[in-house]
Parts: sequence; structure tokens; C-alpha cells
Amino acid sequence: MKNIFSLTVLFFISTLVIAQTKPEPLVKTSVFIDGVLSNLKIKCSELPEAIKQLEKEGKLVAAEGVRDGMYTMCECTPKKLETVRAKLSVIELDTKISESKFGTSIANPIVEQCGSDQLKRTYSEGCSTRYFAKNKKNPEKYCSCMHRGLEQMSNSEIMKGSNDGIEYAAKASEAKKNGMPAPVKPASFQKFFDLDASCSTAQ
Repeated sequence: MKNIFSLTVLFFISTLVIAQTKPEPLVKTSVFIDGVLSNLKIKCSELPEAIKQLEKEGKLVAAEGVRDGMYTMCECTPKKLETVRAKLSVIELDTKISESKFGTSIANPIVEQCGSDQLKRTYSEGCSTRYFAKNKKNPEKYCSCMHRGLEQMSNSEIMKGSNDGIEYAAKASEAKKNGMPAPVKPASFQKFFDLDASCSTAQ
């Protein structure tokens, strides 16, 4: 499932809100939205050059992962945030909220939707020619099988499985480096792993 890792690393690096336990300052909703949109615009302007550099270094898989991540960061998330902003009243935009409240009520649902859409897109048109599908017994059937499986999962399931998969990969890599057995896969990621294994044998 290396493709899930590459497709979601960028997404989680760009997570808009981090849960906090200490008291948070209150900021206008409009300021949060505009700040996120501004930061995403800056980051997105830097990504094409980052992709070129990765390709130049021969890191084609990483470059493809960043290219996929651009959908979440540069297309889907900004568009949905702008839609939310347009629908809010002046009073709502001026309402001061905490960062965690902004996350739970606005940012996180958008990121979950865009991130899961991004992953599903990778198993749609053009999937069979990509690095993670080309070595399967039947690339086209593998892709359609994965797409069907993901369609049956909720956005939160997809994002949790992806996030847990990234954490698992880091721990498994560290364990291998130290000559230790691989850790147990989280249940959420095991679901992805099983789906991939099942679809890999599709003929």
C-alpha cells in the first residue's frame, strides 16, 4: 500500500488544524479562513518546482505523490473553503472562535472530504498505468476493485486508515532498522491492507 503513503503524506503535512489542550485565543472566523487560503496559495505556488526537483533527483514515486496531493491542497480545499465563506453571514464571519473549533466545524470536514476524494481519484482514470498498479495481475481490475472498496468507506474511515498507515510505515521502518519484528497494523489500516491484497489478485 505504498501508494496510500505517498498520496497522503502531503495531505497530513498540510493539515489545517491541530488539536490543542491548552486555552486557545479566539479569532474571527473570516481571519481563519482567509489565513488558510493565503497559506495554501503560497504552498501551491511552490509545489511545481518541488515536483521538478524530485523528478530531477529520480524520485518519481515521490513526485507523483506530491502531484496527487495538489488536488487536495490546491483545488478541492480552497474551493470548498471559499464556498463556505460565501455562505456565511457577516455576523458569522465576524464571530470569534478557537482554532480547534474552526477545525471541527469547518476545516476538518473539508480536508476529510478532499483527502478521500483524492485517494479515490487515483484508482479512477489512468490508474492502470501508474506505478502501484502496473505490477498487478490485472491492473485494470485491480484499480476498479480498489475504487469500489473505497467507495464503500466513509471519508473519516479513509482518512484514519491513511493516517494510521503513515504512522505504521514509520514504525515498521524503524523496527526493521533495529532488527525488530514489524509492529501490529492498526485495525483501520489493516482494512486498507486487506482491500489491497484482495484486489491485487483480481483477474
